[in-house]
Amino acid sequence: MSLKYFGTDGIRGSYGKDPISELFAEKVALGLSQYLLDRHGKSPLVAIGRDTRESGVSLKDAFAKTFSRCGIQVLDLGVVPTPVVSFAVTAHQATLGVAITASHNPACDNGFKLFNASGTKFTPEDEAEFELLIDQSPSIPDSSSKIAEDNGKTGDLYLKHLKANFSDLNLNGLKIAVDTANGATTGWTPRLLKSLGADVIQIGDQPDGQNINDGVGSECPDILSKVTVENACDLGIAHDGDGDRAVWVDESGHLLTGENFMAIIAKYGPSNKVSADQPLITTVQSNLALDYAISDLGAKLHRTSVGDRNLIHAMKETGGKFGAENSGHYIFTDVLPTGDGLIATLKLLQVLQIQNSRLSAFARELKLYPSRLLSLKVAEKKPIEQLSNLRQAEEDLVKKVDGKGRVMIRYSGTENKIRILLECESELLLEKGSERLRKAAGKDLEILV
Repeated sequence: MSLKYFGTDGIRGSYGKDPISELFAEKVALGLSQYLLDRHGKSPLVAIGRDTRESGVSLKDAFAKTFSRCGIQVLDLGVVPTPVVSFAVTAHQATLGVAITASHNPACDNGFKLFNASGTKFTPEDEAEFELLIDQSPSIPDSSSKIAEDNGKTGDLYLKHLKANFSDLNLNGLKIAVDTANGATTGWTPRLLKSLGADVIQIGDQPDGQNINDGVGSECPDILSKVTVENACDLGIAHDGDGDRAVWVDESGHLLTGENFMAIIAKYGPSNKVSADQPLITTVQSNLALDYAISDLGAKLHRTSVGDRNLIHAMKETGGKFGAENSGHYIFTDVLPTGDGLIATLKLLQVLQIQNSRLSAFARELKLYPSRLLSLKVAEKKPIEQLSNLRQAEEDLVKKVDGKGRVMIRYSGTENKIRILLECESELLLEKGSERLRKAAGKDLEILV
């Protein structure tokens, strides 16, 4: 389904450029207001949170004032991780949650993530309906409703909820480096880890509205690795700007791959082990080695399209309680119905405590197939089926890997980029094949530097 505004994770773009602006935020709020009033009657409640981007203040105000003018109650959560918005919806019996964030993107970007009354992401079918309402700009009679300031109360409830779910977790004696990406988790993740007994070394903790994800966070773990080693930490964690992702490094500064995290939880997680009736839900992006590892555990691996909303809907269909993207999105429905980097961290720490082991002992639980991911910025997203040179190169390489590897081509749902993945056993074929795919893409598309 091709959508005009929504990508794989909400609406996102450069602030001040079409479509991310205060005027567009008002249009989105009008469309959503019509949707809520049609389905929930008078005075529904919307919870709104934002990350630390400077542009988030005016965008939040545009949403809140428009909702209020339409007779919809607003709970202003302030700066909170995106998972707190999901939690707020169910905690306060709201009908909608709005997170104003561009996730791991730089400060010049912003966007909107939406949560339904169950605290989960909407389906593409729902988003298609929203787009129609947004473009129609419905006329709703003025009927002022209140905007309430939350003042951190919901964040406190969220931390209390997590502590209750990990009541046996004791972090006394652990030293943990935490990179909060100058983002929304700055005041939350270190606070919880300290309350559980950990000694926390914090970086990326000076948000100024312009430095979110700037050289820090889950997309830039090198500094975290250095700080972890220099301070003799037991492990390090890095969030993205809105906190729905996490990556980790062990005490030697080595990065834990997303697939290895999945394998650890699938095998050792006390409440998330996979089994014949408990599949692991992941996306097509995850390494092929994961299929074999899950099969060895007597379980099935179910793959979806990229995007954490696809994970949660597949989890509902299959009954799976653990869904994961190797990029850092991890969903544990026994705690919260959306991706949460802090919950994923607590799950990992729980395994380390139960197994009485350091992270390095599990860091290579899974031997990955050699892989190469090309992420190329393009001037235009031409239909993939029209990329004749790239499709021919794909076909030839699929024959060469002979079932012991794969090629995957897709466009990013949030950026003007084509992503080309090659996995195979041969390092030489990986190198030559990747270069062939790059050149073929350059023949079919205008690649931007």
